[in-house]
Amino acid sequence: MKRLLAALCLICLAGCSSPMPATPEDLLDAPKLSEGQYQVDKALRDQVGQDIKLKYPQSGSYRSAFTFHDIDGDGQEEAIVLHSPRSGGNAQITVMDPAGDQWMVEKTYPGLSPDVDFIRFDSLGSSDSETIVIGWRPEGGQKIVAVYRYQDRDLTMLGSEDYTQLAIGDYNGDGRGELLLVTTESGSRPSLLYMGERDGRLEVLDRITLSRDIVSFQAPVFGQIAPGVTGVALDACNDQGELCTILAQVIDDQLFLPLSAEDDLLFIQTVRSGGEASVFSQDVTGDGVIDIPTEWSPPGSDRLEPESRLAFTSYVDLGPEGFSTVLRAFVDPAAGYRLVMPDRWFTGDESVTASRQPGSAEITFFLLDEADVANRSRELLRLQVVDRQSPPRQFNAESYFLVGKRGGFEYYACLPKSKKEEGYALTQEEVIDLFQLL
Repeated sequence: MKRLLAALCLICLAGCSSPMPATPEDLLDAPKLSEGQYQVDKALRDQVGQDIKLKYPQSGSYRSAFTFHDIDGDGQEEAIVLHSPRSGGNAQITVMDPAGDQWMVEKTYPGLSPDVDFIRFDSLGSSDSETIVIGWRPEGGQKIVAVYRYQDRDLTMLGSEDYTQLAIGDYNGDGRGELLLVTTESGSRPSLLYMGERDGRLEVLDRITLSRDIVSFQAPVFGQIAPGVTGVALDACNDQGELCTILAQVIDDQLFLPLSAEDDLLFIQTVRSGGEASVFSQDVTGDGVIDIPTEWSPPGSDRLEPESRLAFTSYVDLGPEGFSTVLRAFVDPAAGYRLVMPDRWFTGDESVTASRQPGSAEITFFLLDEADVANRSRELLRLQVVDRQSPPRQFNAESYFLVGKRGGFEYYACLPKSKKEEGYALTQEEVIDLFQLL
Protein backbone atom coordinates (compact mmCIF):
# COMPACT_ATOMS: atom_id res chain seq x y z
CA MET A 1 0.00 0.00 0.00
CA LYS A 2 2.84 2.42 0.91
CA ARG A 3 4.51 1.70 -2.43
CA LEU A 4 1.24 2.41 -4.25
CA LEU A 5 0.82 5.76 -2.45
CA ALA A 6 4.40 6.72 -3.21
CA ALA A 7 3.93 5.86 -6.87
CA LEU A 8 0.76 7.91 -7.05
CA CYS A 9 2.55 10.87 -5.48
CA LEU A 10 5.34 10.65 -8.02
CA ILE A 11 2.80 10.52 -10.86
CA CYS A 12 1.03 13.60 -9.51
CA LEU A 13 4.26 15.53 -9.11
CA ALA A 14 5.39 14.61 -12.60
CA GLY A 15 2.07 15.64 -14.10
CA CYS A 16 1.79 19.00 -12.27
CA SER A 17 3.32 22.09 -13.80
CA SER A 18 3.36 24.37 -10.76
CA PRO A 19 4.92 27.82 -11.25
CA MET A 20 5.24 28.30 -7.52
CA PRO A 21 8.65 27.91 -5.84
CA ALA A 22 9.30 24.33 -4.89
CA THR A 23 11.56 24.52 -1.85
CA PRO A 24 10.18 24.89 1.70
CA GLU A 25 12.18 28.13 2.07
CA ASP A 26 10.64 29.59 -1.05
CA LEU A 27 7.14 28.57 -0.02
CA LEU A 28 7.59 30.37 3.31
CA ASP A 29 8.98 33.54 1.74
CA ALA A 30 6.81 33.91 -1.36
CA PRO A 31 3.45 35.73 -1.12
CA LYS A 32 0.45 34.17 -2.84
CA LEU A 33 0.35 35.09 -6.52
CA SER A 34 -2.57 36.81 -8.18
CA GLU A 35 -4.01 35.30 -11.36
CA GLY A 36 -2.07 37.77 -13.54
CA GLN A 37 1.17 37.09 -11.66
CA TYR A 38 0.54 33.36 -11.87
CA GLN A 39 0.28 33.49 -15.66
CA VAL A 40 3.48 35.53 -15.97
CA ASP A 41 5.30 33.24 -13.55
CA LYS A 42 4.23 30.12 -15.44
CA ALA A 43 5.29 31.61 -18.79
CA LEU A 44 8.63 32.69 -17.30
CA ARG A 45 9.40 29.23 -15.92
CA ASP A 46 8.28 27.55 -19.12
CA GLN A 47 10.72 29.67 -21.13
CA VAL A 48 13.75 30.12 -18.86
CA GLY A 49 13.44 27.03 -16.67
CA GLN A 50 11.99 26.05 -13.32
CA ASP A 51 15.20 26.51 -11.38
CA ILE A 52 14.58 30.13 -10.33
CA LYS A 53 13.68 31.96 -7.15
CA LEU A 54 11.58 35.13 -7.11
CA LYS A 55 13.14 38.25 -5.54
CA TYR A 56 11.07 40.82 -3.68
CA PRO A 57 12.10 44.49 -3.21
CA GLN A 58 12.65 45.39 0.43
CA SER A 59 11.41 49.00 0.23
CA GLY A 60 9.50 51.39 -2.01
CA SER A 61 5.99 51.33 -3.48
CA TYR A 62 6.52 48.15 -5.52
CA ARG A 63 7.13 45.16 -3.22
CA SER A 64 6.26 42.33 -5.61
CA ALA A 65 8.64 40.29 -7.75
CA PHE A 66 6.19 41.06 -10.58
CA THR A 67 5.63 44.64 -11.70
CA PHE A 68 3.36 45.63 -14.58
CA HIS A 69 4.21 48.93 -16.27
CA ASP A 70 4.33 50.45 -19.75
CA ILE A 71 8.07 51.06 -19.90
CA ASP A 72 8.45 51.59 -23.66
CA GLY A 73 5.49 53.91 -24.26
CA ASP A 74 3.66 51.56 -26.66
CA GLY A 75 0.40 51.71 -24.69
CA GLN A 76 0.75 48.15 -23.36
CA GLU A 77 2.05 47.15 -19.97
CA GLU A 78 5.11 44.96 -19.85
CA ALA A 79 5.83 42.58 -16.99
CA ILE A 80 9.12 43.17 -15.14
CA VAL A 81 10.11 40.13 -13.10
CA LEU A 82 12.91 39.99 -10.51
CA HIS A 83 14.38 36.56 -9.89
CA SER A 84 17.60 34.69 -9.30
CA PRO A 85 18.95 31.19 -9.82
CA ARG A 86 17.75 28.90 -7.05
CA SER A 87 21.38 27.96 -6.44
CA GLY A 88 22.19 31.57 -5.55
CA GLY A 89 24.04 34.46 -7.18
CA ASN A 90 22.91 37.88 -8.38
CA ALA A 91 19.31 38.61 -9.17
CA GLN A 92 18.14 39.07 -12.75
CA ILE A 93 15.65 41.34 -14.51
CA THR A 94 13.37 39.79 -17.07
CA VAL A 95 11.09 41.88 -19.27
CA MET A 96 8.08 40.08 -20.74
CA ASP A 97 5.71 41.35 -23.42
CA PRO A 98 2.10 40.27 -23.91
CA ALA A 99 1.48 38.29 -27.10
CA GLY A 100 -2.23 37.61 -27.34
CA ASP A 101 -3.12 35.65 -24.23
CA GLN A 102 0.52 34.64 -23.69
CA TRP A 103 3.57 36.30 -22.14
CA MET A 104 6.89 36.13 -23.96
CA VAL A 105 10.35 36.69 -22.52
CA GLU A 106 11.96 39.53 -24.45
CA LYS A 107 15.08 40.23 -22.41
CA THR A 108 16.83 38.94 -19.30
CA TYR A 109 19.45 41.28 -17.86
CA PRO A 110 21.90 40.56 -15.02
CA GLY A 111 21.42 42.45 -11.77
CA LEU A 112 24.14 43.87 -9.55
CA SER A 113 23.51 41.99 -6.30
CA PRO A 114 21.53 39.08 -4.88
CA ASP A 115 18.92 41.32 -3.21
CA VAL A 116 16.76 44.22 -4.36
CA ASP A 117 16.27 47.42 -2.37
CA PHE A 118 13.55 48.97 -4.56
CA ILE A 119 12.18 49.27 -8.09
CA ARG A 120 10.45 52.36 -9.51
CA PHE A 121 9.76 54.08 -12.81
CA ASP A 122 10.70 57.64 -13.69
CA SER A 123 11.04 59.90 -16.71
CA LEU A 124 14.81 60.33 -16.63
CA GLY A 125 16.54 61.78 -19.65
CA SER A 126 15.33 62.85 -23.06
CA SER A 127 13.42 59.76 -24.18
CA ASP A 128 9.62 59.68 -24.12
CA SER A 129 9.69 56.25 -22.49
CA GLU A 130 10.14 55.82 -18.78
CA THR A 131 13.25 54.39 -17.22
CA ILE A 132 13.45 51.57 -14.72
CA VAL A 133 15.32 52.57 -11.57
CA ILE A 134 16.46 49.70 -9.35
CA GLY A 135 18.28 49.84 -6.05
CA TRP A 136 20.50 46.82 -5.44
CA ARG A 137 21.62 45.58 -2.01
CA PRO A 138 25.04 43.90 -1.98
CA GLU A 139 25.87 41.80 1.07
CA GLY A 140 28.36 44.39 2.26
CA GLY A 141 29.05 48.07 1.62
CA GLN A 142 26.81 50.66 0.04
CA LYS A 143 23.76 49.99 -2.04
CA ILE A 144 23.88 50.47 -5.82
CA VAL A 145 21.33 52.34 -7.92
CA ALA A 146 21.08 51.48 -11.61
CA VAL A 147 18.96 53.06 -14.34
CA TYR A 148 17.66 50.97 -17.26
CA ARG A 149 15.82 51.78 -20.49
CA TYR A 150 13.68 49.32 -22.48
CA GLN A 151 13.40 50.20 -26.16
CA ASP A 152 12.92 48.10 -29.30
CA ARG A 153 12.54 45.01 -27.11
CA ASP A 154 15.99 45.50 -25.65
CA LEU A 155 16.97 46.41 -22.09
CA THR A 156 20.09 48.52 -21.56
CA MET A 157 21.66 49.95 -18.42
CA LEU A 158 22.33 53.69 -18.64
CA GLY A 159 24.61 53.71 -15.63
CA SER A 160 24.98 52.92 -11.93
CA GLU A 161 26.33 54.50 -8.76
CA ASP A 162 26.81 53.62 -5.09
CA TYR A 163 24.42 55.22 -2.63
CA THR A 164 23.31 55.20 0.99
CA GLN A 165 20.13 57.22 0.46
CA LEU A 166 18.59 58.83 -2.61
CA ALA A 167 15.75 61.03 -3.84
CA ILE A 168 14.49 61.31 -7.42
CA GLY A 169 12.79 64.43 -8.71
CA ASP A 170 12.92 67.26 -11.24
CA TYR A 171 15.66 69.36 -9.66
CA ASN A 172 16.47 71.62 -12.61
CA GLY A 173 12.93 72.31 -13.83
CA ASP A 174 13.31 70.66 -17.25
CA GLY A 175 10.29 68.39 -16.78
CA ARG A 176 12.51 65.29 -16.38
CA GLY A 177 13.79 63.56 -13.30
CA GLU A 178 17.28 63.53 -11.87
CA LEU A 179 18.86 61.71 -8.93
CA LEU A 180 20.32 63.11 -5.75
CA LEU A 181 22.43 60.50 -3.96
CA VAL A 182 24.01 60.38 -0.52
CA THR A 183 27.23 58.36 -0.43
CA THR A 184 29.16 57.28 2.66
CA GLU A 185 32.24 55.44 1.48
CA SER A 186 34.31 53.95 4.27
CA GLY A 187 37.16 56.24 5.32
CA SER A 188 35.83 59.19 3.31
CA ARG A 189 33.65 62.17 4.09
CA PRO A 190 30.02 61.73 3.01
CA SER A 191 28.99 63.36 -0.25
CA LEU A 192 25.94 64.52 -2.15
CA LEU A 193 25.89 63.51 -5.82
CA TYR A 194 23.65 65.05 -8.43
CA MET A 195 23.10 62.72 -11.41
CA GLY A 196 21.22 62.93 -14.69
CA GLU A 197 21.17 61.44 -18.18
CA ARG A 198 23.47 62.95 -20.76
CA ASP A 199 23.75 61.47 -24.27
CA GLY A 200 22.15 58.23 -23.20
CA ARG A 201 24.33 57.74 -20.14
CA LEU A 202 23.78 58.34 -16.44
CA GLU A 203 26.43 60.80 -15.31
CA VAL A 204 27.50 62.58 -12.13
CA LEU A 205 26.85 66.26 -12.88
CA ASP A 206 27.99 67.69 -9.56
CA ARG A 207 29.24 66.64 -6.13
CA ILE A 208 29.41 68.31 -2.70
CA THR A 209 31.35 66.98 0.27
CA LEU A 210 29.57 67.13 3.64
CA SER A 211 30.72 67.34 7.24
CA ARG A 212 32.96 64.53 8.42
CA ASP A 213 30.93 64.48 11.68
CA ILE A 214 27.94 62.88 9.92
CA VAL A 215 27.65 59.15 10.48
CA SER A 216 24.18 58.30 9.08
CA PHE A 217 21.31 59.74 7.04
CA GLN A 218 17.56 59.47 6.73
CA ALA A 219 16.00 59.33 3.28
CA PRO A 220 16.08 62.79 1.63
CA VAL A 221 12.70 64.50 1.27
CA PHE A 222 12.19 66.02 -2.19
CA GLY A 223 10.00 69.11 -2.54
CA GLN A 224 10.05 72.81 -1.82
CA ILE A 225 12.78 73.58 0.70
CA ALA A 226 11.63 77.21 0.70
CA PRO A 227 8.67 78.88 -1.00
CA GLY A 228 9.22 78.39 -4.75
CA VAL A 229 12.59 76.65 -4.27
CA THR A 230 12.86 72.95 -5.23
CA GLY A 231 15.38 70.71 -3.54
CA VAL A 232 15.77 68.19 -0.72
CA ALA A 233 15.79 68.27 3.05
CA LEU A 234 18.27 65.74 4.35
CA ASP A 235 18.17 64.70 8.00
CA ALA A 236 21.52 63.45 9.22
CA CYS A 237 22.90 62.10 12.49
CA ASN A 238 26.25 63.35 13.73
CA ASP A 239 28.84 61.51 15.78
CA GLN A 240 27.30 62.87 19.00
CA GLY A 241 23.98 61.13 18.32
CA GLU A 242 22.29 64.41 17.43
CA LEU A 243 20.00 64.91 14.46
CA CYS A 244 20.49 67.80 12.05
CA THR A 245 19.09 68.91 8.68
CA ILE A 246 20.87 69.89 5.49
CA LEU A 247 19.11 71.62 2.60
CA ALA A 248 20.29 71.23 -0.97
CA GLN A 249 19.11 72.60 -4.31
CA VAL A 250 20.27 72.60 -7.94
CA ILE A 251 21.07 75.80 -9.85
CA ASP A 252 22.28 75.49 -13.47
CA ASP A 253 22.94 71.78 -12.89
CA GLN A 254 25.18 72.53 -9.92
CA LEU A 255 24.52 71.58 -6.32
CA PHE A 256 24.09 74.42 -3.88
CA LEU A 257 23.57 74.48 -0.11
CA PRO A 258 21.42 77.49 0.86
CA LEU A 259 23.48 77.98 4.01
CA SER A 260 27.23 77.68 4.10
CA ALA A 261 28.67 74.20 4.34
CA GLU A 262 31.96 75.59 5.60
CA ASP A 263 30.73 76.93 8.93
CA ASP A 264 27.94 74.34 9.26
CA LEU A 265 25.48 77.10 10.13
CA LEU A 266 22.44 75.13 9.00
CA PHE A 267 23.76 72.14 10.88
CA ILE A 268 24.07 74.14 14.10
CA GLN A 269 20.67 75.80 13.80
CA THR A 270 18.80 72.52 13.38
CA VAL A 271 20.48 70.32 15.99
CA ARG A 272 18.02 68.19 17.96
CA SER A 273 17.81 64.87 19.80
CA GLY A 274 18.34 61.64 17.93
CA GLY A 275 17.38 58.08 18.74
CA GLU A 276 13.78 57.44 19.84
CA ALA A 277 13.26 61.21 20.17
CA SER A 278 14.08 61.89 16.50
CA VAL A 279 11.79 64.36 14.74
CA PHE A 280 12.21 64.46 10.96
CA SER A 281 11.71 67.12 8.30
CA GLN A 282 8.37 67.06 6.52
CA ASP A 283 5.56 69.33 5.32
CA VAL A 284 3.67 69.62 8.60
CA THR A 285 1.60 72.69 7.73
CA GLY A 286 0.34 71.35 4.37
CA ASP A 287 1.49 74.37 2.34
CA GLY A 288 3.87 72.38 0.12
CA VAL A 289 7.04 73.58 1.85
CA ILE A 290 9.19 71.13 3.83
CA ASP A 291 9.28 72.23 7.48
CA ILE A 292 12.46 71.71 9.47
CA PRO A 293 12.15 70.79 13.16
CA THR A 294 14.25 72.60 15.74
CA GLU A 295 14.34 71.69 19.42
CA TRP A 296 14.16 73.88 22.51
CA SER A 297 13.59 73.39 26.23
CA PRO A 298 10.33 74.56 27.83
CA PRO A 299 10.72 77.38 30.36
CA GLY A 300 11.94 76.22 33.75
CA SER A 301 12.68 72.65 32.62
CA ASP A 302 16.37 73.01 33.52
CA ARG A 303 15.26 73.14 37.17
CA LEU A 304 13.20 69.94 36.97
CA GLU A 305 14.41 66.42 37.66
CA PRO A 306 15.92 64.86 34.50
CA GLU A 307 13.16 62.23 34.17
CA SER A 308 10.52 65.02 34.07
CA ARG A 309 12.17 67.15 31.37
CA LEU A 310 10.76 67.41 27.84
CA ALA A 311 11.60 69.22 24.63
CA PHE A 312 9.37 71.42 22.49
CA THR A 313 9.69 71.49 18.70
CA SER A 314 9.50 74.55 16.46
CA TYR A 315 9.04 73.83 12.76
CA VAL A 316 10.82 76.47 10.70
CA ASP A 317 10.94 77.41 7.02
CA LEU A 318 13.88 78.99 5.24
CA GLY A 319 13.18 82.36 3.62
CA PRO A 320 15.16 85.32 2.26
CA GLU A 321 15.74 86.62 5.79
CA GLY A 322 16.61 83.24 7.28
CA PHE A 323 14.44 80.91 9.31
CA SER A 324 10.92 81.73 10.42
CA THR A 325 8.78 79.66 12.78
CA VAL A 326 5.62 78.29 11.18
CA LEU A 327 4.39 75.98 13.96
CA ARG A 328 5.20 74.96 17.54
CA ALA A 329 4.45 71.52 18.87
CA PHE A 330 5.20 68.87 21.41
CA VAL A 331 6.29 65.76 19.50
CA ASP A 332 6.68 62.33 21.05
CA PRO A 333 8.04 60.05 18.29
CA ALA A 334 8.27 57.05 20.60
CA ALA A 335 4.58 57.34 21.50
CA GLY A 336 3.68 58.25 17.92
CA TYR A 337 1.92 61.60 18.26
CA ARG A 338 2.28 65.37 17.91
CA LEU A 339 0.34 68.08 19.74
CA VAL A 340 0.31 71.38 17.87
CA MET A 341 0.48 74.16 20.44
CA PRO A 342 -1.71 77.22 19.72
CA ASP A 343 0.02 80.53 18.98
CA ARG A 344 -1.76 82.23 21.88
CA TRP A 345 0.28 80.11 24.28
CA PHE A 346 3.35 82.07 23.22
CA THR A 347 2.02 85.59 22.75
CA GLY A 348 0.80 86.33 26.27
CA ASP A 349 2.63 87.43 29.39
CA GLU A 350 2.69 83.96 30.93
CA SER A 351 5.11 81.14 30.05
CA VAL A 352 3.66 77.79 28.99
CA THR A 353 5.75 74.81 29.98
CA ALA A 354 5.35 71.04 30.25
CA SER A 355 6.74 68.08 32.13
CA ARG A 356 6.44 64.32 32.25
CA GLN A 357 5.06 62.52 35.26
CA PRO A 358 7.95 60.31 36.43
CA GLY A 359 7.29 56.63 35.78
CA SER A 360 4.34 57.24 33.46
CA ALA A 361 3.46 58.31 29.93
CA GLU A 362 1.44 61.29 31.15
CA ILE A 363 2.41 64.76 29.94
CA THR A 364 1.13 67.90 31.67
CA PHE A 365 1.07 71.38 30.10
CA PHE A 366 0.79 74.23 32.60
CA LEU A 367 1.62 77.89 33.25
CA LEU A 368 5.03 78.30 34.84
CA ASP A 369 5.36 79.27 38.48
CA GLU A 370 8.82 80.84 38.62
CA ALA A 371 9.03 80.29 42.37
CA ASP A 372 8.20 76.58 42.06
CA VAL A 373 8.74 75.10 38.61
CA ALA A 374 7.20 71.79 39.71
CA ASN A 375 3.93 73.46 40.66
CA ARG A 376 1.27 72.29 38.17
CA SER A 377 -1.70 73.99 39.81
CA ARG A 378 -2.23 76.23 36.77
CA GLU A 379 -2.78 73.25 34.55
CA LEU A 380 -3.83 73.60 30.90
CA LEU A 381 -3.87 70.05 29.53
CA ARG A 382 -2.84 66.47 30.22
CA LEU A 383 -2.04 63.81 27.64
CA GLN A 384 -1.96 60.08 28.34
CA VAL A 385 -1.08 57.10 26.14
CA VAL A 386 -2.74 53.83 27.07
CA ASP A 387 -1.58 50.41 25.91
CA ARG A 388 -4.73 48.31 26.19
CA GLN A 389 -2.58 45.23 26.71
CA SER A 390 -1.15 46.74 29.90
CA PRO A 391 -3.13 49.79 31.15
CA PRO A 392 -1.14 52.17 33.38
CA ARG A 393 -1.89 52.51 37.04
CA GLN A 394 -3.84 55.45 38.41
CA PHE A 395 -5.53 56.21 35.13
CA ASN A 396 -9.07 57.47 35.58
CA ALA A 397 -10.61 57.20 32.13
CA GLU A 398 -13.70 59.11 33.26
CA SER A 399 -11.65 62.29 33.58
CA TYR A 400 -10.19 61.91 30.08
CA PHE A 401 -11.56 61.96 26.54
CA LEU A 402 -10.28 60.00 23.55
CA VAL A 403 -8.29 62.00 20.96
CA GLY A 404 -6.77 59.19 18.88
CA LYS A 405 -6.43 55.45 18.47
CA ARG A 406 -3.99 53.23 16.57
CA GLY A 407 -3.59 49.51 16.94
CA GLY A 408 -3.64 48.59 20.61
CA PHE A 409 -2.81 52.15 21.70
CA GLU A 410 -5.32 54.80 22.73
CA TYR A 411 -4.54 58.48 23.26
CA TYR A 412 -6.43 60.49 25.86
CA ALA A 413 -6.55 64.12 26.97
CA CYS A 414 -7.79 65.77 30.14
CA LEU A 415 -8.79 69.41 30.68
CA PRO A 416 -9.00 71.02 34.12
CA LYS A 417 -12.56 71.14 35.44
CA SER A 418 -12.00 74.23 37.54
CA LYS A 419 -10.05 77.47 37.19
CA LYS A 420 -9.81 78.03 33.45
CA GLU A 421 -6.72 80.10 32.63
CA GLU A 422 -8.08 83.00 30.59
CA GLY A 423 -6.39 83.37 27.22
CA TYR A 424 -4.66 79.97 27.51
CA ALA A 425 -7.46 77.48 28.15
CA LEU A 426 -8.37 74.96 25.45
CA THR A 427 -11.69 73.43 24.55
CA GLN A 428 -12.18 69.73 23.94
CA GLU A 429 -12.78 70.42 20.24
CA GLU A 430 -9.50 72.36 20.01
CA VAL A 431 -7.51 69.54 21.60
CA ILE A 432 -8.94 66.96 19.19
CA ASP A 433 -8.08 69.25 16.27
CA LEU A 434 -4.54 69.98 17.54
CA PHE A 435 -3.69 66.32 18.26
CA GLN A 436 -2.02 64.44 15.37
CA LEU A 437 -0.85 60.86 15.03
CA LEU A 438 2.55 60.53 13.36
